[in-house]
Amino acid sequence: SWDPQMGSGASVKGLAMSASTLYAVGNFSSAAGSTRNHAAAFNLADASLVGAWNPNLDAEARAVTLVGADVYIGGLFTAATGGVARAYVAGFDPAGNLLPLNVAASNVVTSLASSGTQLYLGGAFSSVLATTRNRAAAVDTATGGLLPFDPNPNNTVSAFAVKGSHVYLGGPFTSVGSGGSIVSRSGLAAVQADTGAPVTAWSANL
Repeated sequence: SWDPQMGSGASVKGLAMSASTLYAVGNFSSAAGSTRNHAAAFNLADASLVGAWNPNLDAEARAVTLVGADVYIGGLFTAATGGVARAYVAGFDPAGNLLPLNVAASNVVTSLASSGTQLYLGGAFSSVLATTRNRAAAVDTATGGLLPFDPNPNNTVSAFAVKGSHVYLGGPFTSVGSGGSIVSRSGLAAVQADTGAPVTAWSANL
């Protein structure tokens, strides 16, 4: 039977899948009988651990996504792999090595999505890479640079979906945009994938 043996009280908050591996993140300390703090990788065939892949986060993880073969995790943690500083986002290659990207978010990251080399992050932060970004931002994982994407929702972003030139945001916000382009959007909004400007013609009317 397929049993990852997560241990009593385990809570998985995010999943991502490659061709043969399932990545799980959340609030747990063991998997398949081995220590795994808040993140683990399992072979899809039999639920055994991918042994070398062990991010060893210092606090709960909330989201996980793939950028190519690399795995990016967001959450409440501020360190990975036994003490290396990573403020709320950390990336790992398929072998489990910590990637150099350090987005230095100012607060919790609760949602992630990707498109090409772009990594979208949402949460409760007010800055990324020492630049103002309120609760939503995007970085280029190839260069480590902050992208212009700046939708400026007025509350936490808890979900993302990316389709072509648009990014869809979900959360308890009531508006997106800034300056003269603020629009009312209750809980769900579409924005431009490059700039984060609201897609004014799209409204779910929640």
